[in-house]
Amino acid sequence: MTMFIEETYRDEHLLGKKQRILLELSTVLYFFAKNAAVPLSQEIIYHFVARKHNMTMDSIDEFTRKLHQEYLPERNSTHPTNDLTFSETRRKIDVINEESSIMAFYLTIAELLPTTMFILLFGFYSDFTGNRRFMMYLPCLGTAVYTLGFLFPFYLFDGNMGRIGTKVILITTSIVSGMSGNISGYLCGNASYISDTDSVKRRTLRLAIVEFSIGITFALTSLLNGFWINKFGSLDQPLWFIFICSLAPFVILFFFVQEPNGSLTSDLDDYHPNLTLKETIKKIFNFRHIFHLRSLEQKKMWLMFVGFIVYSFAQQGQERVFVLYLKGNPFLWDSIQIGLFLFTLYGLSGISSWPGVPLLQKCIGDVSIFFLAIASKFLGSLLLGLSTNSGEVYGAAVVQLFHLLPYAVGRSLISQLVGHEEQGSVYAVLHSVLAVVMFLGPLCHTYLYTLTMSSMPGMVFIISGVFLAIPFTTTAWAYFLDPWTKSLKSDGYSNIDDLPVSTTP
Repeated sequence: MTMFIEETYRDEHLLGKKQRILLELSTVLYFFAKNAAVPLSQEIIYHFVARKHNMTMDSIDEFTRKLHQEYLPERNSTHPTNDLTFSETRRKIDVINEESSIMAFYLTIAELLPTTMFILLFGFYSDFTGNRRFMMYLPCLGTAVYTLGFLFPFYLFDGNMGRIGTKVILITTSIVSGMSGNISGYLCGNASYISDTDSVKRRTLRLAIVEFSIGITFALTSLLNGFWINKFGSLDQPLWFIFICSLAPFVILFFFVQEPNGSLTSDLDDYHPNLTLKETIKKIFNFRHIFHLRSLEQKKMWLMFVGFIVYSFAQQGQERVFVLYLKGNPFLWDSIQIGLFLFTLYGLSGISSWPGVPLLQKCIGDVSIFFLAIASKFLGSLLLGLSTNSGEVYGAAVVQLFHLLPYAVGRSLISQLVGHEEQGSVYAVLHSVLAVVMFLGPLCHTYLYTLTMSSMPGMVFIISGVFLAIPFTTTAWAYFLDPWTKSLKSDGYSNIDDLPVSTTP
């Protein structure tokens, strides 16, 4: 009976066309909402702090414009630093920048800490119940709550960070967002769901569609936020739109997408949803065997794991430095120019994910695609760091068009080393660490940029690019440790200890 079940699980695409469309639609809507909410929230924090000091963003922008265009020493013999009003305004803006950065840091910590813990709990729980959907629809609710946390202060406290209620609401909703799993939780659930409901061959393609969704939605929201704010001068209107976009995927996932252990895999008896609390805790601790180094597959998994995390560290860090880098010398780009660059960068990366991946798979394997993507990011980072004009910056965007592929291909290669009953646990640990990296990467890159901006602003991209030698090396090590194709069982899923899928130690 078990052999028949495994054969059926292997040979059939367990997810129908309608279910795939619903899953991909919910993914697009979620990342549209999240990619729009994150940069907008940073701008709103700045707005709240400015209101506390009796300033507006318009007055700050006007002051900055005059600072660069009218009051430069070489253009005006009377430098304004001697003017008391000018000095006071500049001091106040420096205070606003400092307080905004500190508040953003506190909110990031409030979101990060529960995220790392709850992802692990969600992943372990999903493995012994077979439930995957909740890891996707909870982050949708978390994003909706997070958005409301920035909306309420507009109406209750006049958008003033000086009011204690504003801080309480922001911190509380950030904690709730973290408890929902956030982006890392959604990716964990999505990757586990795809691994449970499709073949090994198609898994990379499905995960590539997720990266396509991330790239395209980030590109669109980069333009949308700037256009909306500049056109209507409103910060709360985009938030209401984001709130609706975050609820839509929740409705799709909760009411229309099926669980893998429902009608899709009802014959698989690996899951036991009716466990007592004691049995549940015991079963959770049993999953620690996955992370030993006893088998060849475990060693390969850890090599790929380290490579994936280091790549994410470099990629996430560079993303947060783009704006600082392009706003400073020698480029001095405005918001529209930066938005167009981000649109180009992530639009190209989205296209390289889909249909790029299926086209590449006709020529090379997944491991080769992973190497190609790392080389693309490495060369693009060096070119960006050495750029001196707009043409070279856009050239760097074209060179690193494959920079999102390691996320999809890396997850797929790791998942191919574990059984379907262990996907949630492995992805949970991977994305829990990834959540920390998404904080540390930007923090370290920003600090490095501040140290080198006066001498060589692009040095941060060059150093970050050199770090990419680590994922290249660990992947090559895993590949040559044993031919990769031999490590993938021709008869489908097998767990990381090389035990039958029906057995969970």
